[in-house]
Amino acid sequence: MKKTLIIIAILFSVVVFSQETVNEIIYKKKAGKLYVKDSTELSPKVLAIFNAGEAAMKKKSYKLSFDDKHSYFEEIPSISNTTDTKESFEVHFGNKLADKTGNIMGIFYTDVSKDIFIKQKNANFDLYLITTKLSKRVWDIDMKSSKKVGNYTCYKATTVQNAYNNGVNLARPVTAWFSPELAYPFGPGDYAGLPGLILELVFESQKVVVYADKITLNKAKTKKDKGIKPPKKGIKVSEEAYNTMLKNIKRAKG
Repeated sequence: MKKTLIIIAILFSVVVFSQETVNEIIYKKKAGKLYVKDSTELSPKVLAIFNAGEAAMKKKSYKLSFDDKHSYFEEIPSISNTTDTKESFEVHFGNKLADKTGNIMGIFYTDVSKDIFIKQKNANFDLYLITTKLSKRVWDIDMKSSKKVGNYTCYKATTVQNAYNNGVNLARPVTAWFSPELAYPFGPGDYAGLPGLILELVFESQKVVVYADKITLNKAKTKKDKGIKPPKKGIKVSEEAYNTMLKNIKRAKG
């Protein structure tokens, strides 16, 4: 009887512990030599927008919460993200540029056990829930290429970012650096499915880097922690239907 009670107590403590902790990564975003090969080709106003965009990127933070099977990725709201009616034309469009580069706008939820990925995104003045398969993203893993990101050894993997312009898929290259030392298949935005956490993501054509700034494992939960649950609000659509809608919107705008 005593042994039974001891086993129950141990199991109860394990369950309570797992419920009271959360794993978390804070990501930041930065730009390389900003998006352009030669800044002398730009007008002063356009260059000012790019410079404002670079400054806005440095202020952005994103949070990935995760356990063994689920993850939830979102931007951390900040005062700088609020609209300032007095901001200049350059700052206004610089902020928009900082939002769009890197393709990680919105809320992203992953459930490995069900092989599903849910994106919550704003488009055309509506909120959408786009569901697809986690396994749909194809990675080319190169275990011969490695580097240190913080204290972790990371390996290279490449994929493409599907970006549409006038109905044409540009298929921009994206490089991920993931660490098998952190054996969770998650990362920023909808970049997931590798045998280790993605600690750095490089959007090659935009020269933008999303990188892990702080990693916290088994962090004690607080009242601010929402739990890892899928987003509920939004019109449910498939990824194919969502992309078709975006193409039609762009065509209509000319």
